[in-house]
Amino acid sequence: MTSVKVACDRLGEDATIWGKASDTVEAASRTADGLTLGPARLGYAADARGVVDAYDGLRQKFTALLAGAAAEFDKLSTTLRDVAATYLREDEQNAHALKKLEEHL
Repeated sequence: MTSVKVACDRLGEDATIWGKASDTVEAASRTADGLTLGPARLGYAADARGVVDAYDGLRQKFTALLAGAAAEFDKLSTTLRDVAATYLREDEQNAHALKKLEEHL
């Protein structure tokens, strides 16, 4: 096995890890999005003091941050797979070019 193949296998393994992390964080984002608390749960006194709105604002921000992280993790996974594919393709092209060169020597 060539060193390029080994390196590409490692890139693929890392891509899988980032993909799983993306899935996990995306699930956390969906869960956070559903954690709404209104006046009935927090109390009307809390609502009158702005606690309900503050909680909802924080929940929305946290949900957005998690969704953004999931998207970035997915981009990392895709980029690592693309890089590995490019390395393999270029390695094969170079090996073919070297073989042709050897045939002419």
